[in-house]
Amino acid sequence: MKYLLVLASFFMLSNHFGLNAQDTIPNEKIYIDNDLAFKYSDGQPFSGVAQIKKKNGRVAFEMEYDDGVILKQYVYYRRKSKELATKVIYNPEKPWTELTEIRYFSGIEEWTFYDENGKRTLEEQRKNGKVIYSCEYSGRKKNGQEMCLNDDGTKTFIDYVNGKRKK
Repeated sequence: MKYLLVLASFFMLSNHFGLNAQDTIPNEKIYIDNDLAFKYSDGQPFSGVAQIKKKNGRVAFEMEYDDGVILKQYVYYRRKSKELATKVIYNPEKPWTELTEIRYFSGIEEWTFYDENGKRTLEEQRKNGKVIYSCEYSGRKKNGQEMCLNDDGTKTFIDYVNGKRKK
């Protein structure tokens, strides 16, 4: 009996403080309206993970939402294992505006950072957690310093202004 009271208290407090379990549902069970995700079943803002699966049942995409706002998106490689290809982190204050995109391939992570308006500011490549390439951007154009790590471990720096290499 004591166990049931503790359990009931936990559920009441978790609902009061918004600590509810997240759903994992098929993407076709939600819809987007004014950049927010809602469940078709009850029209309420969706919190949880929406998945897109292939015919064979493998997960191809996952989108993580909180109270209708997209937080993260995961794209998986077409392999037997659930191997991550890309992860996108969105700005919760501006839905669908990217803050960070991480691509995974051949032991290298390619990180792209964006400002609050979704303009690219920095691109990095990392191998084993170490930055091997870095370049500053102003939107689509290189603007700032580009750093390359050479095979011998030395760094090469090139400066750019508005997409043009400084001499």
